[in-house]
Amino acid sequence: MDNLLKKCNTGLIKAIKYYGSQKALGKNINVSQQQINYWLNNSKRIPYQYVLKIEAATNGYVSRYELAPEKNDINNTIEKIIEQNLQKFTTELITTNKFAAT
Repeated sequence: MDNLLKKCNTGLIKAIKYYGSQKALGKNINVSQQQINYWLNNSKRIPYQYVLKIEAATNGYVSRYELAPEKNDINNTIEKIIEQNLQKFTTELITTNKFAAT
């Protein structure tokens, strides 16, 4: 089992424990117990729409980042790129004196 699947399973197992069974979790997010079992044992990813439903159904006890760790990695990368570009833009404005009063 690869690392990503382990991470997804940890969050899903936590959600199942929160509800007490796969069936109860499935009922609360409108999927079958069989679908929960498939995500748990065969799938590397839970569809993101269900990640958000599980997060809401557990009142945040299980976060979207536990269920979809790859999304967290993507978000972190995007935030870093934005921060770097903002720093470059700010430096450019300062060096070209764009902040001078008109």
